[in-house]
Amino acid sequence: MRYYNNLSYIFIPFQMEKEGDYKNFLGEIEWRSTSPAPSPWDLETDDLSYSFQFFSEKVAGTVEDGSLYEHYRLNRVQREKLGLGKSSDLFITGKHKYLGREVGFRFYLVDAELFCFRTGVGMIAFRISFEKEEPLWVSSALSYIKNASQEPISLFGKDTKFEGFLGMAKYLMSSFQDTFPIRYFFYANPGTEIANVLTYGEVPLKDDYRYELFYLRKCYNEEFSYMENTQDSNDQLYNPATDIMWGMSQEASVCLACPRVLRKDYIQKNFFAEFCTRYLFLYTWMLHQKYVWYSYLMKVNQKDAQKGSVLEARQNEVWEFETAYCMPVFTEIPEYQTFCQKLNLAFELDRIREAIHRPFKALEEVGKREKAQQKREKERLIQNGFSILIILLCVIAVGACFVLVEEMLGGIFLNPILLAIKVIVSLFFVILVWIGAGSIRRFGEE
Repeated sequence: MRYYNNLSYIFIPFQMEKEGDYKNFLGEIEWRSTSPAPSPWDLETDDLSYSFQFFSEKVAGTVEDGSLYEHYRLNRVQREKLGLGKSSDLFITGKHKYLGREVGFRFYLVDAELFCFRTGVGMIAFRISFEKEEPLWVSSALSYIKNASQEPISLFGKDTKFEGFLGMAKYLMSSFQDTFPIRYFFYANPGTEIANVLTYGEVPLKDDYRYELFYLRKCYNEEFSYMENTQDSNDQLYNPATDIMWGMSQEASVCLACPRVLRKDYIQKNFFAEFCTRYLFLYTWMLHQKYVWYSYLMKVNQKDAQKGSVLEARQNEVWEFETAYCMPVFTEIPEYQTFCQKLNLAFELDRIREAIHRPFKALEEVGKREKAQQKREKERLIQNGFSILIILLCVIAVGACFVLVEEMLGGIFLNPILLAIKVIVSLFFVILVWIGAGSIRRFGEE
């Protein structure tokens, strides 16, 4: 793998509009690999040997087995046919002020990668390397480039132009768009699309890199004043070694490496290769969670708490997603596990998850109230049934008594006396019914 002293990944998220298109889309890419109109994407195999087996088996399964994820890389031959030039060709941004001069930031489009997830949410990651490696230059360039639909980029010295990396992503996916409609930055308002960025930079040895990390992890340009924040530093900075420093934020993450003499080969060969493979995969995995949570924030709201069936279906989707993708641990290698934990804090995934679960809690309360009301109604029906049954039994008993009294006393007493006996007996049974009904009512209330 070729080494670059600075490298940035620009992530363009998308969502397939139709559920179930994930499997069909991957099938289309595979079919086109042998068709007259080949796909620009080649399947890539990721090394997950460092992760737990229960995780790697889920991720590395086949599409037919229900794999969670597939990874593709831009075919170099197709890239040139599409007019994107070679990896040695320069691209340039629009003109901007940098240290008092008006400049266009030039960079190499090293590669492009496609990440597809079973959720229907995916990303295109453009790998670029800037012509200059100074941290402030890179950060300033990224502050414009991250505006994915606003910053024009063009092939230097040629007519190939795009409306930002979003325009380039649409161009690469245009042959699939009619069959598989795709929404880019589905959670953002048009014109405000901000791409996430993952950056690697080589820096000379010194005691403190907080200044460089401040700008790079936020993709700030020189217009932003440097301000130290202790809380941010604790949450967003991570030093696994004296010569490797990480900085994270909601929009960007950066790794600064200092290849000293004793560790130069390790950093420029081993660690750089890990950054472009393992750290890239983990960043993409966590970033995918953020985008999926955004999609649920758009689907789930407090009003749906009154629509039990709709919210229950959504709740099942969320539980399935959490079970498959939101694993608390990936590996026992501390550098990778801590990296994911820091990203979880930077992306505020726990807070987003809590907001999404809030309507589900409201649904549970509504369900409890409905069940309590149904229980009361059922008890009321039972009470009414007992009351009616007792009244019917009493009526039958009174009638039987009347017949018995008439047979026994009809020939001895006069009719007025018989009538009085009937009235007394009737009153007696009415009192019994009243007492019985009251007892049943009190029992039901208790």
